[in-house]
Amino acid sequence: MPLAVSLQGFDNQLYLFSFNQSEIGFLLNSGYPLADLGLRKLGPFSLEHITAGLGYQFESVGISNLSPFTTFDIQNAKGTSRVSEFLPSIRRFTVDDPRDPRSGSIQSLDLELAGLGGTPFIKGVLHGHWFFPFIKNPRFGEWVYSPSFTLGYGTALETGNGGNLPLYERFFPGGLNGQGQVRGYEIYSLGPQVTLFNQFGQPFGVEQVGGSKELLFSQQIGFPILDALGLRGNVFFDAGNSFLARDSITFNGLQYAWGVGLFWKSPFGPINVDIAKPINRRPNDQHTVFDFGAGAPL
Repeated sequence: MPLAVSLQGFDNQLYLFSFNQSEIGFLLNSGYPLADLGLRKLGPFSLEHITAGLGYQFESVGISNLSPFTTFDIQNAKGTSRVSEFLPSIRRFTVDDPRDPRSGSIQSLDLELAGLGGTPFIKGVLHGHWFFPFIKNPRFGEWVYSPSFTLGYGTALETGNGGNLPLYERFFPGGLNGQGQVRGYEIYSLGPQVTLFNQFGQPFGVEQVGGSKELLFSQQIGFPILDALGLRGNVFFDAGNSFLARDSITFNGLQYAWGVGLFWKSPFGPINVDIAKPINRRPNDQHTVFDFGAGAPL
């Protein structure tokens, strides 16, 4: 039976710009290929390489270490919340090598349906990533063009917060953080910002409050450096941001960056090192950001 089942326990601590977030809980997940259920086609579309999944997650989330001048949006989330949610998903996977993809693609839709405990909400993330080899010969090696996009949307199912997701579920793109990447900006640094004022009513900084929807794009070209060692280089252009529920997603509202990087298919797993510069840098953004991450670029 080609049924995949996983059970994970986790205890995470996130130290963010505006607050600290702790997460402790467990995740039970499962997946089954549709073709093995006898579902080979849906009209003209092939269902080969498509896996349907269903999971359940329970976690206790804590928000702490708030600034005395923090915004009401973050102050209102202080304390501990319990989240009980079902996680349906569907994924199409055709890449040639999960650790170092050179051809094929990935498309996925992941949903979160919460309401058995804590704040009820719905959240979905649609993601696509393609790999196209366009040069492949003994002299120049293999060059791969890989565009990707991510579209996320969520809403709380209770009144009083304008439809925005709970703080601990919001989108904070930026850096290599697993939520999608906009290299050239510090981790968790993108999204809506609120100006902070001191006791005299004077502005002294900004605070990240996260968004309930996001749009991310990436264009990358990978090329060989030392193929015998699994070492490759890349140049890339990233764009993205997150937005409050009441705001529209616009291309003018995206943050853009470009950069270069190294990818090493090491014996311990894939390792990425990137250096990127923001194109439309905001006053509080750094001029250059160095990112170090592990995992396949999927």
